[in-house]
Amino acid sequence: MNDIFGIIHYKKNTSVSYELSVMASALFPSAAISQPATYLSDLAGIVISGPESGVLTPFTLASGKIVFAIGSVQNTAEILQFCRMKNGTEHPGELIGVAYEQLGQRCTELLKGHYAFVIYDPQTGHCTFGRDNSGRFPLFYSLNNGEYLAFSSDIRALLALPMTDGRLNNEQMLRFLTTPDLQSFPGGKHTIYNTIDSIPPENCIVIRPVSRWTCAEEKKTGRKICLKLIPAGFWPE
Repeated sequence: MNDIFGIIHYKKNTSVSYELSVMASALFPSAAISQPATYLSDLAGIVISGPESGVLTPFTLASGKIVFAIGSVQNTAEILQFCRMKNGTEHPGELIGVAYEQLGQRCTELLKGHYAFVIYDPQTGHCTFGRDNSGRFPLFYSLNNGEYLAFSSDIRALLALPMTDGRLNNEQMLRFLTTPDLQSFPGGKHTIYNTIDSIPPENCIVIRPVSRWTCAEEKKTGRKICLKLIPAGFWPE
């Protein structure tokens, strides 16, 4: 199974090549990737890879946004008809990209299959993350005070980064241990780690350098109560 991972620095003036190599080694220790990244700039790099498949090709939209996708989209004909495309394609990145251009963050309502994706906008530095409704492919991220955004479909890549705080979130750990039907993470937004969050299944979310998770009730009352509303009702501000 392929994985997707990457890191984007918003303030640090350094290359991301070392950090991407660390993430790759955590996932594929016996099959290190010699040229692991699609370098978007000196400050940003994203990888789609697997231990046997090598690096997969991203797809660039007419708008300049770059789509990185893993998995497969199974309703190609429906998407092409909806988007009024005459020429067929099987490239999951292109199918996801054209659906996103038409529907924005509602694109997961149209897309059927097992997939996870990242759409990077080089003009703004914003990243859009999406997952299918089955949740087969997880997608984790860590956003550190607007300094950097790291993400991966395998949480081990994030835990391997030197700047990741790998301490456990006691509240989420207690919830995991005391909820009989909660078999694994990610179920909602939170993981058992303090600084690592998850994109919930069938969600498409834009992450910006200053994104902060909030919820409708919190906006109304000003009280920090979002933890009580897991797993529904979250979006970045």
